[in-house]
Amino acid sequence: MQRMIIVTALLSIVFQLSCGAGYYYRKGVELDDRKEYDEAMQYYDRAVASDPAYVRAYNDRGVIRKNRKAYEEAVADFDKAIELDATFAKAYINRGNCHMAQRRYDRAIEDYDRAIAVEPSSAVAHYNRGNGYLKKRMLRKADEDFARAAEIDPGFYRTHYNRAYIYGLLYDGKSALAHFEKAVRAALANADDAAELDRHLSENPGNLAIIRGSHEFSDLMKELRKGPAKKTEARQAP
Repeated sequence: MQRMIIVTALLSIVFQLSCGAGYYYRKGVELDDRKEYDEAMQYYDRAVASDPAYVRAYNDRGVIRKNRKAYEEAVADFDKAIELDATFAKAYINRGNCHMAQRRYDRAIEDYDRAIAVEPSSAVAHYNRGNGYLKKRMLRKADEDFARAAEIDPGFYRTHYNRAYIYGLLYDGKSALAHFEKAVRAALANADDAAELDRHLSENPGNLAIIRGSHEFSDLMKELRKGPAKKTEARQAP
């Protein structure tokens, strides 16, 4: 009996040693995707303990920490990822998101700048930087970023909606309506986006006030509330 226990323990040790950082990271991602965040954190911890240079493990652990509003710990993870790989755009974006959540808009924009410098075709970085400029009421610069994000990824409805919102603030009803139509067409690519946009408009009745009284806006809202013509998979943010 004692011999069997010893053998089992040795096999367990051998298994853990053979797994390595890659196994722990992949297991963490699997649990992360299933929204089992506590367990995912444990595997990300094991990954970086096994390989202290595992960039993606630091980044993904940081995302969980950011979503839990543990901003200092999250930033420390993103700092480490960037220290290990200064070309890893996602870490700059995620660190910028931490700053955005804390209303540190200038610092957020700096991180999005860095992300764009290493990955100019990142729709996420342009979109998020646009949000930073929008928070600072730098409307023209925000619109430039949203336009670039829409060019890179035309299917992400929020970029079009944000442009409509900006043109509403600028009292340009024609442009606001044109971009709102693009937002609706993009949102109708799947049911979740269509429902999200409809809900956002219902919860923010002052948004797009310049076009809400038009029959064009009314017609677009009818289309939006009908939803997609067929069942579609939920779309991830760019």
